[in-house]
Amino acid sequence: MHCPPLPGSHPLIDAEALALMPRGGVLVNTARATLVDEGAILAALQGGQLDIYAADVFAEEPPRSLALAGHSHVIATSHIGAFTEESVDRATVAAIENLLTALSESNGRTA
Repeated sequence: MHCPPLPGSHPLIDAEALALMPRGGVLVNTARATLVDEGAILAALQGGQLDIYAADVFAEEPPRSLALAGHSHVIATSHIGAFTEESVDRATVAAIENLLTALSESNGRTA
């Protein structure tokens, strides 16, 4: 999943939605923790309804309880899933370009 949160912070994936998934499914959440009911995710993992939950977001960051984040069938990236050498390079270039643009615009203004 990669979508904005629902109005009112209601989870998109709860126990009812998980029950509709094929048994042994995989769920990836790269968006917002409020999109899932973490208790329902944990129950689905423990019951075998869900085989893998991958997320880089949790309701509490960093999670104090590792019941979900530390579960053997959870891939947790601590909100750094997109943190690669290439992404850092792109972000650095964009920041420098924005700084140069701002400096260029401020030099063209008169006081």
